[in-house]
Amino acid sequence: MIQPDYPSAIGLLAHLNSDELKEMLNDDTKFDSVLKDVKQVKDWETEKEMIIASNRSLAEFNLSKEPDLEELKAEVQQKSEAGEQLCSRIQELLGEYKSKSAGISPDTTLALLQTAAAESEEQSENVAQDFLTGKIDVDKFLEDFE
Repeated sequence: MIQPDYPSAIGLLAHLNSDELKEMLNDDTKFDSVLKDVKQVKDWETEKEMIIASNRSLAEFNLSKEPDLEELKAEVQQKSEAGEQLCSRIQELLGEYKSKSAGISPDTTLALLQTAAAESEEQSENVAQDFLTGKIDVDKFLEDFE
């Protein structure tokens, strides 16, 4: 807390006579005038003006950043909506996967795919062998091999 500077204030009043002091007590404008001459009050006024100027400067700076802030807020909103759409799509695909897999485990699916691949490879080898041995002609080979 700031301590009052009594000696400075008394110094301003010390040269006044009794009538001038009474007049100052009865006239608020004269009292205010003397009060404003106190160094401590002047310092407070100066500090107040500096704080107001600093506050104004900071407010102007903040306002200058408002367009950037609005742009970034819009970007966040857009990305949030895109994220929600992606999340919905993932949920949709997950549901589709679950309905198509109908309880088949990934290991079972892998085994079925490996079996199908082996059967396909064996069938391809048989078609190639039939072609090489002359059991089928070129047109039939191309048709079967595709």
